[in-house]
Amino acid sequence: MEFTLSAEAERLVEPVREILSLVERTIEQRPEFDPGTNTRAFSISASDCATLVLLSPFVRAVAAETPGVTIYTLHMVSCAPTT
Repeated sequence: MEFTLSAEAERLVEPVREILSLVERTIEQRPEFDPGTNTRAFSISASDCATLVLLSPFVRAVAAETPGVTIYTLHMVSCAPTT
């Protein structure tokens, strides 16, 4: 099966190509990350169990590798679905 672009689609090819190229270049520009000097702050919401089992070791590892990064753990009241 062969498709033919409409006149409107033909008109949009180049502008869309330029937009996609701009998006790609923007995504590829990543700032340098130096764990020794980074000072970002992150907030993570988790249940008590997840905090104990997963977040505690994670926070300790982050603190050892990135002393300037702050992680705030927020208590999640419930993860049960609401009806």
